[in-house]
Amino acid sequence: MPNPTYLFVCIIMMTCVQSSIAQTSSIHWPQDGDRVVKAQYVFVAAEADSAVWDFSHAIETGHEHTMQWLNLGDTVLVRIERGNQYTYQMRGDTLLWLGYENPLLGMRDSISPVAWLPTMAIGDSVATLYYFHGKYSGNHAVDMAGTHTVQLMRQGTLILPNDTIADALLVREVTDGKVRVSPELTDAPISAVQDSLLRHVEMTDRWFSPKHRYPVAENVSSTFYAQGELRQQTRATYLCTPDVQELALGDVVQPRHNAPRHSNDPATGYADNSGNVPPLGERLTVNVGDGQVAVCVSGSEGTDVTAVLSDIQGRVWSTTGGNVQGGAWQGVISTSQLPTGNYLLHVASDNDTETKRVTIP
Repeated sequence: MPNPTYLFVCIIMMTCVQSSIAQTSSIHWPQDGDRVVKAQYVFVAAEADSAVWDFSHAIETGHEHTMQWLNLGDTVLVRIERGNQYTYQMRGDTLLWLGYENPLLGMRDSISPVAWLPTMAIGDSVATLYYFHGKYSGNHAVDMAGTHTVQLMRQGTLILPNDTIADALLVREVTDGKVRVSPELTDAPISAVQDSLLRHVEMTDRWFSPKHRYPVAENVSSTFYAQGELRQQTRATYLCTPDVQELALGDVVQPRHNAPRHSNDPATGYADNSGNVPPLGERLTVNVGDGQVAVCVSGSEGTDVTAVLSDIQGRVWSTTGGNVQGGAWQGVISTSQLPTGNYLLHVASDNDTETKRVTIP
């Protein structure tokens, strides 16, 4: 049986950020290739029923991490954050959460919860069932089942350490369900009422600015219960302030009709690039060799590059990246452990993306 405490940590990492795009404005739809940094703070208690939320005296922990979004085809989106990949799918104008993977824990949906609906107004909520199953450490079965609720709570004033947003929107997400870990892989269904299972309650509050794409503040609380008793709780605050987003993404985010090429926006599809930067496809070289895929991207000094190898179904197999140095970035993805067949290589740089089909012999 795996170490329960370590499994708690793996599941917390999965559910803390499971759907960060639940709001009504098209300005908040994630864009392919976006990359922003989130700074962690000591948890700030901010009451949801208040109209003023004060983070001005938040205490930094000294930790930060990068969040990045990529398109995998026309409908599949992947968010890369804290060494994990979270997979979503657009079905019409609804965004569903399909799964999560890291080196130890891989979860796929049998019943996928709604992560975002564009028609929500203040006070509206959407509750959907979820059921995920997968593997822990390769040979232990993990099942999760319960209810996932998204609610657009209210509008109010958000006070940040160096800024104030007078018309911030608060979105609350609550995941409440049971977790089962089995020493052997099994197809037996999880019981939603079995008292011997772990109960996991995740609550995430996210505050959005009307002019910036991603949450500027997040409060995450994750609690585990066993047989009705509290066993573990973690809480954290993350800030991705307007100045940080503007520096990473350019000027204040424009509405979707001005979205960059390969936007995930379902209403506009893909628009042309602007500016003088050559298209990524003209600056990208891919070579498939014995047991590896070599990627080379030319560009401006210090430019970020990310390369993701996925299968045709959108499952991520490997991710690498870095910065352009000396006029180019070069990376290698090992394929020696992958089954033979066709794969997709997704490369992002300079607010542009390129997807190439590669065949692993």
